[in-house]
Amino acid sequence: MQDLTPISPAFIARLTHYFLTYKDAPTVTDRKYELTQVYDRHEAYEVTRRSQADYQARFGDPEGRLTAALHNER
Repeated sequence: MQDLTPISPAFIARLTHYFLTYKDAPTVTDRKYELTQVYDRHEAYEVTRRSQADYQARFGDPEGRLTAALHNER
């Protein structure tokens, strides 16, 4: 997918609803999250790249942690 233009607004609304609610218990009515905008492809990649960098800065390399955990189990 290169561009969201061909996607109907109704489908984007359904995806938005899904990502806002898929972890909620059925009785939850007070939402804790919001989506403030829908990114184009370039912006989405940049947000993802920055999120990964933030994760690594805070928690370290996930593959390295997995490898270390597997070696500690033996």
